[in-house]
Amino acid sequence: MIIISFLYISIAVPTLQIILTVIILIFLTIKIIDSSSSVEKDSNSHINNVLKSKLIIFGAKFLLYRNTDYQKELDYIYKYYLKNYDEYTANISKKKIIYYINNTVKIKNTKNTVKIPHKYRLKILFFLFEVASVNKPITKKELYFLKEICKELKINQNLFDRIKENYVYQKDKTNNRKDFFQNRNPNYKLNEAYRTLDISVNSNIKEVKKAYRVLAQKYHPDKHTIFGEGAVKKAEKKFKIISQAYKKIIDSLKNY
Repeated sequence: MIIISFLYISIAVPTLQIILTVIILIFLTIKIIDSSSSVEKDSNSHINNVLKSKLIIFGAKFLLYRNTDYQKELDYIYKYYLKNYDEYTANISKKKIIYYINNTVKIKNTKNTVKIPHKYRLKILFFLFEVASVNKPITKKELYFLKEICKELKINQNLFDRIKENYVYQKDKTNNRKDFFQNRNPNYKLNEAYRTLDISVNSNIKEVKKAYRVLAQKYHPDKHTIFGEGAVKKAEKKFKIISQAYKKIIDSLKNY
């Protein structure tokens, strides 16, 4: 009766009619937002379940391709699921991978993985790089497999190369040593600073600044956030070494 009376009054009084309309609109908007939020949560939950399944399948494919002792990799995968999910999921994942390895024909087709969002496909590629790097160094055979998976997941080649940089040591062009940035410290000699920026000792200030800008842009930590916390830390280390080398060269040129 109260509602009917209120509706009757609102028809007669324009101000109350406007207030009633606004209240109804607010109520409907809240319902729509709650509904869409619920749908989004369900969608994310479904994608996460799909991702868990895909990681197991791709992990099994990788170990089958390696065709060698895979105990260390299995232990890593178990710990990965333990860290990101729970103990039950970790145990199930390990059992499923062993099952897939022993029953190769049972491995599901992974072509439909491209249907899941790009960021989740990137997670799969990162996961496989982590598994591959358990027994360092990553071999050419493993890189070939990872590159083929990259194509299957429809991930840009440039992204693949940037991810690879964080897992595969690059050779120093001048003396063929591993990892151009490995074991560097603030007290290294001036000629090593030039090698860090990959320029000649006869370079002028303009050339030094140009080389620094290129490397600083490439290894700036903000450029690596998409690749995860580990990649950011590595980029921070490299960026620091580049900056130290640049300062050492500029100071020497100023003094000269």
